[in-house]
Amino acid sequence: MTQARPAMWRVLLPNVLTFAGAAVALAGVVHAVNVGDRQVVWFFFAAACLDAVDGPVARRLGGSSRFGLLNDSMSDLIASGIAPAIALYVMQLLSAPVAIVYALAIQFRLVRFSVQDDPDPSSRFFQGVSAPDCVYLGLLLGALLGNRYDLSFSILAILAVVPLRIFPKGARLVKGGVYLVTIWIFLTSAPAA
Repeated sequence: MTQARPAMWRVLLPNVLTFAGAAVALAGVVHAVNVGDRQVVWFFFAAACLDAVDGPVARRLGGSSRFGLLNDSMSDLIASGIAPAIALYVMQLLSAPVAIVYALAIQFRLVRFSVQDDPDPSSRFFQGVSAPDCVYLGLLLGALLGNRYDLSFSILAILAVVPLRIFPKGARLVKGGVYLVTIWIFLTSAPAA
C-alpha cells in the first residue's frame, strides 16, 4: 500500500517559511556589513522565529517531508551558524578563528542529529543545545562576561557538539523570553573599548 502524497501547498508553505528564515539571516549579514550596529540581532531573532514555526506548520498541515527536514537543517546552518559568525566577525565581536570554529560546530551538530537512527525523526531536534539557542546563549554569555564574545562563542561551540539539553522539550515561550532578554542585554551593553 502506497502512502498518499500531501497536496503541494502543504509541503510548499513550511518550506517557504524555512527559506525565509535563511534569507532573513543572510539579510542580517548584509546589515552587519553595511551598517555594523548591534541591531543585527533582530534579523537573527526573526530567523529563529521562522525556524520555530516551520516544523509545527509542516506537521499541522501534514506536509512534513524528507526535503523539509534537510531544508530545515541547511537553513539552521545558515541562520544560526554561518550568518551570525560572519556578522559578528564583520562587527569585530568575534575573531576569525572563533567564527570559523563556531560555524563548523553548528554544522557538526546539525549533521549529527540529522543522521541519527531514531524511529521518531522529530525527536532528534529536541536533544542538545539547538542551533538558535547557541546564538542567543553566546550573545548573553558574552555580554555578561563584559563583551567577551570570543570566549562565549568558544564555549557554545563546545556545547553545540555535546548532546546536552539546556531547555526542556516544548519550552518555546521560555526560550523566546530568554532570547528577548538577551537582545535587550546585547543592545544595551557597552561595546568593548
